[in-house]
Amino acid sequence: MKNIISVFILLISVSILVSCSNKSTAPLGQEELKQPSIGDDIPSEVATSVFDKAPITTKDAPQLGDLEEDCHGKRRVSQTLEEVNASILKIADIFVISTNGGNSRYLPCDLPSKLKKDGILVRFSGEVLEIFPNERLIATPFRIKNIVERDN
Repeated sequence: MKNIISVFILLISVSILVSCSNKSTAPLGQEELKQPSIGDDIPSEVATSVFDKAPITTKDAPQLGDLEEDCHGKRRVSQTLEEVNASILKIADIFVISTNGGNSRYLPCDLPSKLKKDGILVRFSGEVLEIFPNERLIATPFRIKNIVERDN
């Protein structure tokens, strides 16, 4: 009796494994639909007219490595700051301007090399730039108009 039950369980297990491993196929007489790719069935003049009007572009997105030219790319100005007292803070080998006890940090493209020292005090003016959606930065993009070292 134990042998019959063991064989029965073995047969059920094998049939389940075989049925699960079979690749599903379309019913008889029906073909599986293939997703067309750009070059398959779309005439080139139609593809060109559609893709040339696509609203998505990376033309104005900031590019890494362009730190000397314009490291933030094209961005709108969201606020202007005038004569703000701050300090220079070095975070992960990047120098940022820190205000309000470290609660606000600004990332300038063109911080003068003589001010690239952790902890020095500065007074600065400039433009706070927008942050793009889903963008994560170490500090808020900033365009310096004026920056000087200060004593206290």
